[in-house]
Amino acid sequence: MQLQQRLAQFMKVNNVPQSQVAKSIDKSQATLSLWMQGKYTGDNGQMAQLVQDYLKREQGRMDVNKIVPQWIDTPTGKRMLNLIALTHRDRENGLLYGAAGMGKTTALRRYAELHPNAILLEVTPTYTPAVVLKTIAKKLGIAVSGSLNDLNEAILSRLSGSGRMIMVDEAENLSTRSLEVLRRLQDLAKIGLLLAGTPRLRMNLMGRHGELEQLFSRVTYILDLPSVMADDEMMQICQATLPELSEVLCRNAAQRAKGRLRRLWKIMELADRASQQSGEAISVDMLAQAEAMINKMN
Repeated sequence: MQLQQRLAQFMKVNNVPQSQVAKSIDKSQATLSLWMQGKYTGDNGQMAQLVQDYLKREQGRMDVNKIVPQWIDTPTGKRMLNLIALTHRDRENGLLYGAAGMGKTTALRRYAELHPNAILLEVTPTYTPAVVLKTIAKKLGIAVSGSLNDLNEAILSRLSGSGRMIMVDEAENLSTRSLEVLRRLQDLAKIGLLLAGTPRLRMNLMGRHGELEQLFSRVTYILDLPSVMADDEMMQICQATLPELSEVLCRNAAQRAKGRLRRLWKIMELADRASQQSGEAISVDMLAQAEAMINKMN
């Protein structure tokens, strides 16, 4: 079968759009289309190599059933959901913070899944006040046009009296001005505002010069997560994710995770992949190899 036909079949079977393939091989969609029709006049050898690499990589990825982090009702998870629910119900300010990899993002996504009227912002350091407002507007279905003041007024109009809430993940990435924008929205619209992040978030909210005193002083609900998760909770997650594993192996995986949920997910993923590729059951050696691989990456 010609390479063009192989690619066309792969796209059809896996419902992959041509635009996605073009992006993956760093070529324009027009270029890929010409190549697939046999009309490309450029370097066909290079195109063939790019497509072969793409097919090999994607097929290999699809051949392995990857473990996807899912919600497990652990005691820590329930405490996080309870904090978010109280913040939402009472239209207050809430603060959730703890070390990276403790499941905060999973908890916020779970709450958003259960309560579609909650607005979840997963922010990055590029989130300026303008980006914050535009992102909220898009999630509310408000046209992103006009001045920022007009946008702010439109958001306030939509949120006021709605009983909704805004959840912000990795809020330590927000500037003082961006946090102030959110504080004003919460205050004027009378909605819940939940900020989640690392311990640096709490320090940012306290401020060196009291810049955010109005926000921090109004935080009603606070949950300071423990620095590590208990082994029993880690085992609960392991057994729910990989039910075929024995209690001994789950405890081994939990101990290797050193109390970090994200680390546990990675160990389970790597060990499960090794098991699928070898056709053998997950073993202590596979867990050890997964741990060693993670240690090299960190």
